[in-house]
Amino acid sequence: MRLPRWRKSLTLNAASLMTATVATNALGLVFWVVAAHLKSPVIVGRAAAVVTALTLLATIAQLNMTNILLRLLPNAGRLSAMLIRRTYVVVAGVALVISIVFVTSGLGARVVTGGWEARALFAVAV
Repeated sequence: MRLPRWRKSLTLNAASLMTATVATNALGLVFWVVAAHLKSPVIVGRAAAVVTALTLLATIAQLNMTNILLRLLPNAGRLSAMLIRRTYVVVAGVALVISIVFVTSGLGARVVTGGWEARALFAVAV
């Protein structure tokens, strides 16, 4: 018996994307359950706050460039590489500025605890 050959269709791509999303979320849930059993609620809560702040700042710093690249790249031709490089430089610069303002202005005083090493690591992670 011959198995049907899967074409690279929109349905297959959508199913793959949904499977990856479910697997990622399941692993995240398992991580937080294990963390909750191994550490105190204060440590887990602070870690969750740091991850949330980091994700929020990174999302703001991306400036919705994904949609801009989706629009401009098909027509960019040989300028595509330059466009991508400049986009990464701009987003990295904005992320660094936003994260430095967050940790030095006092907004992140309760989220990012520790010395300057922890704040610098947080800024680089964003």
